[in-house]
Amino acid sequence: MTSIEQRELLKLLTQNFEYEMKTVELQAEIFIRDYSIKHKDLQLLRMSQHRSLCDTLIYQQRRLIQGRNPQKNHYLNFLVLFNR
Repeated sequence: MTSIEQRELLKLLTQNFEYEMKTVELQAEIFIRDYSIKHKDLQLLRMSQHRSLCDTLIYQQRRLIQGRNPQKNHYLNFLVLFNR
């Protein structure tokens, strides 16, 4: 193998290494983006569940307040007076 061929081989090996490094960098960026998206999806799911729970509690409280049972209304009035 001549020195010119050795230089060409070394040049090709260097280029191959550079391309492999770029591939690894791109894969790392893709991994970071995927993680970020999954993290945001999880946050949205938690917020949605929290909102659903709050909506359920508010609905039940309204039903209780608007209920026709005078004993419940008396209990709520007691709670309101007690917490003042």
